[in-house]
Amino acid sequence: MVRANSKPSPLARAAPTRVAAFNINGRTIYDLLRLLVNRPFKELPAASLIPLQQAFKDIHYLILNEKSMIGQVYLA
Repeated sequence: MVRANSKPSPLARAAPTRVAAFNINGRTIYDLLRLLVNRPFKELPAASLIPLQQAFKDIHYLILNEKSMIGQVYLA
């Protein structure tokens, strides 16, 4: 999530579907947060958690498009 001037963008955009994510120039929530789709929740292992934390270190805002389509489990 780097802008053209090489500064990290403080904004991440996500949506529950690929079409909605494409329309806002974002990613799916599942891809962005590395969530499993239609599988029980499992904590991320440290090997996956550390890169995710690094990716979000400069993010200050998260825009969720079509949040009404996101289940309670993912918002908890």
